[in-house]
Amino acid sequence: MKSVHIAVHRQIACPVGDVFELLKDSEAMGKAAGMPMTLIVEGEDRDGPGAVRRVGPPVVGVEETIIEVIPNELIRYRISRNGGPIKNYEAQMRVEAKNGGTELSWIMDFEVPWALSGPLRITLPKVAGFALKRLGKQLESGQAVPSAS
Repeated sequence: MKSVHIAVHRQIACPVGDVFELLKDSEAMGKAAGMPMTLIVEGEDRDGPGAVRRVGPPVVGVEETIIEVIPNELIRYRISRNGGPIKNYEAQMRVEAKNGGTELSWIMDFEVPWALSGPLRITLPKVAGFALKRLGKQLESGQAVPSAS
């Protein structure tokens, strides 16, 4: 198994609080980022620690469990089901006030078989970068709004 670390960053012209509120709302975030995401188990404060969300279609979608939320700072989660060859996946989405807006960072750490480490090091940053770009544009245009919880 090979350890992989990937970090993708995006500057968004919106306040930290707005970006964080969207990230914390699993379904609204998934819609804004172009990733189908469904909250399947509520945690503390709905999308808080203990919440489980599915990314992708039922049955084959990856399930993620929220393990830590620090308001206006970070959301940390791990893949808890259907990770395939990816093992020990843990990630965080961090927000930080920067340059009059928000820097959003998606940081991922996991293990995979050696043969997959190269392709995933190339593919995942592109997929994550696309999702963050789309999410940023949705926020900046006012189209992305957290659901009423």
